[in-house]
Amino acid sequence: MGGGRYELEAEIAKGAIGTVWRGRDTGTGERVAIKLLRPEVAAQPDLVEAFLAEARIIADLDHPCIVRARELVRGGDTYALVLDLVNGQDLRRRLRVDGPLPPAVAADVVAQVADALAYLHERGIVHGDIKPGNILVPVDGSPVRLTDFGVARRVRFDGGALDGQRATHATPEYVAPEVIAGRPPRPSTDVYALGIVLYELLCGRSPYRGGGVSEVLYRHASCVPVRPAGFPEPLWPVILDCLAPARRPRRRRRCRRPVRSRRPRRPAGTARVRRCRSPRSRSWRRHPPPRRYLRLWWASRRSRSRRRSRCWTRPSRCRRPGSERRRRAIRSVRCRR
Repeated sequence: MGGGRYELEAEIAKGAIGTVWRGRDTGTGERVAIKLLRPEVAAQPDLVEAFLAEARIIADLDHPCIVRARELVRGGDTYALVLDLVNGQDLRRRLRVDGPLPPAVAADVVAQVADALAYLHERGIVHGDIKPGNILVPVDGSPVRLTDFGVARRVRFDGGALDGQRATHATPEYVAPEVIAGRPPRPSTDVYALGIVLYELLCGRSPYRGGGVSEVLYRHASCVPVRPAGFPEPLWPVILDCLAPARRPRRRRRCRRPVRSRRPRRPAGTARVRRCRSPRSRSWRRHPPPRRYLRLWWASRRSRSRRRSRCWTRPSRCRRPGSERRRRAIRSVRCRR
């Protein structure tokens, strides 16, 4: 494949339009992941365009919590996307094997995914399918990876889409109420799905699972999840903020800050997931100045602006005393002459 550059070794996972394989770069011997479009799907132009749109979106991304794309291979009816291979498993399989995660570990994972979402939203990209199956956890403790951008789209923050009128295909257990109502996906829809993921990581199940698809969508649109017994107290307000439309972070506001500020302390002996930082982070954001300094700075600015506005709006008060009397005396002398 790719002119003999890549070799397929073993199938990893299957998706809606493609299959993910473990492959090898014959030139360097490095292991890679290859997302191969199915032959029956390659005959449908709309699905091929969706696959190419995913390749265009992920090609420009460079973040430690997002799977990096290497190359798009095209040859005849063969379409393949070469990605970095993550040696690990997704959160869906980890929940099946190990059950719910400890609160500190779950908060670390969600904070890293929030970092990746903030990076995407700053570039006008909505993932649209946030779920445990699209979050990979490496075995070496490196940052988690967000993958599967098949539903992702570029949006304008005034409500329009930039990459055509592609239909929204999202998993029913994680779809936001506004998407159910027919509105296009927004960055806030990713935040909603992230709140559902945090609930599932702590409880082992989705709050709206059960019944048919229509019943699950009805619960998303009209129900509020009930706090289970024994749920960690610091993280429950975070879930409510992610799910409530009025309090949900919108546009480019980052939802990682409330998760990190309210996460519980890590118990002794618990494995730590490495925390990643966005390449656009700044030191002043990580260490903001105390509030008292900001108050003094703001008070000094207001006092200076008041003094300047007083001099500009009332120039008569800035003149020296007696200047008006001297002006009148000069005028009277001129009139006598």
